[in-house]
Amino acid sequence: MIIYMILDSLLSRKSILFPMFILFLSSCDNSCDEDLVGKFYNLASVKEEHYIELKKDSTYVHFYKDSSAKIHSHSGNWKFVRDECELVLINWTSFGKFLTPCDSCIKIVQISGKELLFSYDLKRESNFIKK
Repeated sequence: MIIYMILDSLLSRKSILFPMFILFLSSCDNSCDEDLVGKFYNLASVKEEHYIELKKDSTYVHFYKDSSAKIHSHSGNWKFVRDECELVLINWTSFGKFLTPCDSCIKIVQISGKELLFSYDLKRESNFIKK
């Protein structure tokens, strides 16, 4: 209750902190696109084709064609966790050099707008963008 009163007084409309707080909140991109069906592409290399296709029936296909044209493909089920803005990939297998090795495991991925965030450090190399 005390914390609430302090925040209330600091962020009252008369306080100079109020506009800064509103600006901070509006700059946060924690949007969660719930229209997940479709293809999400990894754009790490133009010599490789790498995508995850989420289907309406809650299945997915993870496709990877490396620079030597060798094809890897795997499928499983997916589930959207609305409260956490996460995608759970069941029976996940990693392909590509930047994804953490994982074979037939459960992978939890953050969703930010139209992007699947596998890593915050290697965004271009590890993440997938809906096109």
